[in-house]
Amino acid sequence: MNKETIIYHGSEEEIKVPVLERGNVNNDYGQGFYCTEEYDKAATWALKRKSNGYVNKYLLKASKLKVFDFSELKENMILHWAAVIFKHREARLDGLLAQNNRDFLIEHFNLDLSGYDIVKGYRADDQYFRLARLFLTDQITIRALANAFTAGRLGEQIVLMSHRAFACLEFQGAKQVSESQGFISYRAMTEVANREVREQLESDIAQRKAALKNRGGAVAPILSEIIRSYLQNQQTDFDKFAKDEA
Repeated sequence: MNKETIIYHGSEEEIKVPVLERGNVNNDYGQGFYCTEEYDKAATWALKRKSNGYVNKYLLKASKLKVFDFSELKENMILHWAAVIFKHREARLDGLLAQNNRDFLIEHFNLDLSGYDIVKGYRADDQYFRLARLFLTDQITIRALANAFTAGRLGEQIVLMSHRAFACLEFQGAKQVSESQGFISYRAMTEVANREVREQLESDIAQRKAALKNRGGAVAPILSEIIRSYLQNQQTDFDKFAKDEA
């Protein structure tokens, strides 16, 4: 991460002085201030509930901060990400399978992020959180979960997690944005994401059925299969199954 980075936060109001304690503890990575390096993504978030909002701009001086970046994980990034999300996000899970799978993910793949000032990783969003719940119930493979990160182009988020990080943040101003200016609304973005996710799921189901039928290539596993394999060999990197060429 650059020593100095411009980041944006979309909201219904100007936020000149962000406060750590106002963050929701049940957000993706826990309590923090969730931002992005992409102006348009922040504008979309600003239009989540209303047709007008604000994109707040900040200068983040991160040279002395401890940063955790999910993209730098050497293996099993998808499972680590899912475990962290399920650790923090509240979810009503129906059935013993989903509960047991969630507990397994958290026990074996959760990461302690409490020592970091900044976390950088995928945005979950409610739609993608629902997709992760399908992963818990063996309805989709790890490949579909990974591919869905790019569907809808939600992008990555930068989360300030400590008072040290907040002290390195400088407010640069705020601009009012609206749908009439051409920015895509959160509602419209969700519709795009829903459509692309459905396409990903249909493709994943077809690929898995074909692979199981002919066994001519690698079969992307569902979570229960991952668990069985992991218990046999904890050195397995399941990210390889998330790649299209796997």
